[in-house]
Amino acid sequence: MSRIPQSFIDQVLAQTDIVDLIEPHVKLKKSGSNLSGLCPFHHEKTPSFSVSAQRQMFYCFGCGKGGGAFQFLIEHDGYNFPEAVAYLAERHGMILPQQDDYSPQKQAIYHHAHDLLARVNDVFVQALQSANAKKAQLYLQERGLPLHVQKTYELGYAPDGYGFLRQKFGSDSRRLAQLEAVGVLFRSDQGDYGDRFRDRLMFPIRNQQGKVVGFGGRTLSGHQAKYLNSPETDYFHKSQLLYAAFEHRDHIRKNKQVLLVEGYMDVLILAAHGIPTAVAPLGTATSETQLRMLLRLYPSPIFCFDGDTAGRKAAWRVLENILPLLQASHAPKFLYLPQGQDPDSMVRLEGRESFMKRLEEANSMIDTWLQGLAKMFARDAQGKALAARQAEQMLQQIPDLYLRKAWQIEVEKMVGIPLSQLQYTPKVESEKSESFPVHEEEFVAAFLQNKQRIDEIDALKKDIYLDNRTLFEIYTRALQEKVDYQHLIFHLTDTYPSLIARWLAKPIGEQRFVELKLGIQINSIRRLLGQQGEHRTLDMQVQLRKKLQQLIVKQRGHHGK
Repeated sequence: MSRIPQSFIDQVLAQTDIVDLIEPHVKLKKSGSNLSGLCPFHHEKTPSFSVSAQRQMFYCFGCGKGGGAFQFLIEHDGYNFPEAVAYLAERHGMILPQQDDYSPQKQAIYHHAHDLLARVNDVFVQALQSANAKKAQLYLQERGLPLHVQKTYELGYAPDGYGFLRQKFGSDSRRLAQLEAVGVLFRSDQGDYGDRFRDRLMFPIRNQQGKVVGFGGRTLSGHQAKYLNSPETDYFHKSQLLYAAFEHRDHIRKNKQVLLVEGYMDVLILAAHGIPTAVAPLGTATSETQLRMLLRLYPSPIFCFDGDTAGRKAAWRVLENILPLLQASHAPKFLYLPQGQDPDSMVRLEGRESFMKRLEEANSMIDTWLQGLAKMFARDAQGKALAARQAEQMLQQIPDLYLRKAWQIEVEKMVGIPLSQLQYTPKVESEKSESFPVHEEEFVAAFLQNKQRIDEIDALKKDIYLDNRTLFEIYTRALQEKVDYQHLIFHLTDTYPSLIARWLAKPIGEQRFVELKLGIQINSIRRLLGQQGEHRTLDMQVQLRKKLQQLIVKQRGHHGK
């Protein structure tokens, strides 16, 4: 569980309306006591996505994703749990009182750092408009980047020399140390402070809340590293960020498209040509975290690479890294551009419409995989055997059984060799996947749907036992936690998000609940009577049999209604 105080999490949930949170992303219509719409997590034509305003839960009967407000932000927008809490807290004007690494003192440091980075960004933006930035202005003009795009993405300029930020922020030692801490100054061996970014076009990098957390700088001098990023800090991790993911999030959802390109300028030139759906890694190989972010932004990302050998190698690395994340609802594509071209040059050369047509014709992931295997190995018997072995090793990484089988069939056609029956063992099971006894599962689902039912069962808890371990753990946990209903549901959803959401999404009537409760009580007493135990006296057995008979009579009477 998070280090954020539970009392604060409860306050955030109390202030949050899940319908308001989801409605900007899903067109919801009234459906019985709930709302329904097309699921934002997978492709569908018939609505299977259900939202309960009463229970503050969502659930998709098509893909099985479900949970509360926090789970929606985690699955839909790629937040981690503390970020989801922070986002909702900020949305409601609440100050985040956290502990440990998120203590009030540490949080104050983070807020101050973000404020300082925002001020530094403003200074860079202003510098780009000054007379001293002619070189940067000319560069942008030559690259064809319009002024409105420069302003929208807050491009800036860091002048040459070592004293620019000192001129703007003063020479107070404390302030200089703060600027060093956020990564825009460095300290020499002699103890002097210097500007990290000099004579560079500056690109602010934002986190998922839209706060500036670092910078990328492109050299305009030609004698330094072409691109330089801010150093790693507590809030800036290159492998966990994508350039323009925050700025393009709504465009991506609206246009149902996300492109991964190599560089900042690719992203901006595409936006200038009416394609504001590209994002870029920060000069490093694409990480698993970044791939997860992409799939959450849109389940069918297009990876855009140069068509040369280096581009194809980079594409293969991405393909290998994304395999363990693939589900049948994902449909990544790969686009190779002509030799010597990148998205920036290509869209300027042929225009928006032709580039969009290229995107539509991008290779499916399985075609890219099969083509890659064919290129890697010779077509003789030995080459086919090596391709089969490589394919088998890669298929083991795909968690979705049906997708894995579909890929296996296709590669067997290509190599002409049957592969072994492939088994997949996921690295981590976040939620138990098991089949439950139908009557026990329905009882627990009904039990959790209504606070009055929980209160009623509390008085009967000695008469009820469930054979399934997971169901019994959920049942006893619900009775033991002396908290309010919303708090209880939140805690259970945090552990079993899809399971609890599925149960709460299908209302079970009072008459059916009574039937289930009587059936569980009868089974529990029969279980007790069937156990051997010297501690159970004859009188106790008589009482149990009498109680069993009463419940059976009551059950028959209930069925007769």
